[in-house]
Amino acid sequence: MSNDFNQFTPTLEKLDELRRKGLAGFIAVAVAGVLIIILAALFGSSAYITRTYETIIVTRFGKIEKVRSEPGLAFKIPGIDTTNRIDMRVRPWDGPAAEMPTRDKLYIVVDTFARWEVADPEVFYTKFLTEQRALSRITDILNSETRTEIGVNNLVEVVRNTKGRTPVYPDDFIKEERSEFEPIVNGRNVIERRITEQAEAKLGEVGVRLLEFYLKRVNYSQDVQRIVEDRMISERERIASRFRAEGSEEASKIDGRRERELRQIESEAFRKSEEIRGEAEQAAYEVYNKAYAETPDHRKFYSFLKRMDSYEDSLSGSVFFLKMDNPYLSALRGKVQSVSIEDDE
Repeated sequence: MSNDFNQFTPTLEKLDELRRKGLAGFIAVAVAGVLIIILAALFGSSAYITRTYETIIVTRFGKIEKVRSEPGLAFKIPGIDTTNRIDMRVRPWDGPAAEMPTRDKLYIVVDTFARWEVADPEVFYTKFLTEQRALSRITDILNSETRTEIGVNNLVEVVRNTKGRTPVYPDDFIKEERSEFEPIVNGRNVIERRITEQAEAKLGEVGVRLLEFYLKRVNYSQDVQRIVEDRMISERERIASRFRAEGSEEASKIDGRRERELRQIESEAFRKSEEIRGEAEQAAYEVYNKAYAETPDHRKFYSFLKRMDSYEDSLSGSVFFLKMDNPYLSALRGKVQSVSIEDDE
């Protein structure tokens, strides 16, 4: 029994030796892994990459240690140095719409736009530290210069640009309503250039370069806009009233001419009709005279017909008190006399 146990003793010792070696290897691998991680962390915290559109300012305890603008990989002291990235690209600035008065005391709302870039990264970082502070400063300067320049110019200078401009009217436009544009001295482009020059000088002191500045939109304030609209409405109503008055006057003239021409036509027609009627009656009388004046019997017959016509005209619908022996009623008594109507009269 003891011989069998002694037989397996060397094998157990080998297993124990192998186990100790395996534990030592695991520890060595773990230590190596931790070292690799620490080295990677140190490398990652000490290395930084500068992009083509950036400038990196390395600070050590808040003091600028290095300014790097060359693109590529660089190193710093981890835990001591801090990298601050500054974007060197051209960036837009869209200013807030602000209400401001002009020289002629009109309140307008001005909306502005500009483009800028960092000119001196070191000065820019020293003055602002962050881009938000820089934008706030840019807004203050541009708004201040805009307000100052708008305040010394009339509204017409802000909204117009072309000097010597004349209005163009249609050929049938009423001459009384034509007007001339108010002359301008500077114009919108000059105002924008002055604002750019003044603001550029101030922004250059804080490491910013102003590339361009524009007045994007100009509009009346709400109060002034209502006043201007009311004035435009009253002006249009005045013009419309004048048009209506002129139209009424012209209509009266046309009606007068129409009535005059109508009376003239009616008078001419009446004259012609009377002439024609007179000519016709004359012709009829000639025919009657020719027919009834040839013999005494013809004349008696004509006198009888005329007496009958006179009865119809005078006795129809009328009441007369006449004696039966009245010569005028002889035809009613069946006795036709040779006396004529003229003789009865």
